[in-house]
Amino acid sequence: MRAFVAIHVDPTPAIRRLLSDLESLRGRGVWPVAPENLHMTLRFLGEIDEGRVPEITMAIRSAVMGHTTFGIGLRGLGTFPGRGRPRVLWIGVDQPEGALTALAEDIIAGLATVGFDAEDFTPHLTVARLKGGRAAGRIRWMIDGYGDTVFGVQQVSEVRLMRSILTPQGAIYDIVGRAVLGSAMDGGALEFDGPLDTGPDPSM
Repeated sequence: MRAFVAIHVDPTPAIRRLLSDLESLRGRGVWPVAPENLHMTLRFLGEIDEGRVPEITMAIRSAVMGHTTFGIGLRGLGTFPGRGRPRVLWIGVDQPEGALTALAEDIIAGLATVGFDAEDFTPHLTVARLKGGRAAGRIRWMIDGYGDTVFGVQQVSEVRLMRSILTPQGAIYDIVGRAVLGSAMDGGALEFDGPLDTGPDPSM
């Protein structure tokens, strides 16, 4: 199965307005993410054997131990890559004291203990996939128009292991494991089921 580790993002009114604007460009080199599918990828795992889900979930549980619920801000638009033909349109992330990066790095290190290569984490929220050079001009005016728009605040309270099923109509996501972050009081209950950060093009 195709899998990744992520945090869920609820679409704020400002994000919904952006996605509505992007919908007007659908099929013309722009493929917006469905509101219900919004997520921030912490580590893309690729194809894995479904029998490894318990092992991977245990690694995530161990990695998030000690992390507590925190908030992040969503602000501004950008693309990967920043020049030439962009492939991804994203919303940037404000993270107090680097809490999101610290969480992701601990998860990446934990997954390395069960056979996944370590990789850099670039915090961002993908809102559209871009295909072909014709999307570049349309997206540029959108980035200029939205400028440094604040898209809202999200509480990060759990990490999810997700299965991705690709269909002609788009991806379908299922939760196959989760680790719940604790409150600042309890230090991190677990269970199953700053500056704007930009950087190099991530794998997802």
